Amino acid sequence: MNTGYIVLLAILAFIIVALAIAIIRGKADLLMIDYYFSPPEKREQYNVQRLRFLTGIALLLIFVSDWILLYFFNGGERACILSLIIIIALYKALEHTWAKNNK
Repeated sequence: MNTGYIVLLAILAFIIVALAIAIIRGKADLLMIDYYFSPPEKREQYNVQRLRFLTGIALLLIFVSDWILLYFFNGGERACILSLIIIIALYKALEHTWAKNNK
């Protein structure tokens, strides 16, 4: 494997992990576009701490699952797309149940 390619992957890994941590800590709410640009009535429906945690963990899961499938198991593109679909489906389900305020 090319050294430049490895360095690029390491930089991208660092950026993704840093963004996920920033989202979880509440420093990057702008990255949660659906929440950030929503009207205040819609924002009140969500528990923002849970939504931050869910978004950050989903970002990390997408990164880790693709990394593991592509580079350790030679899973190919289909396996990565399937894992992406599963993570997004779980995210949307939890977003509309667990991350909602119980009012």
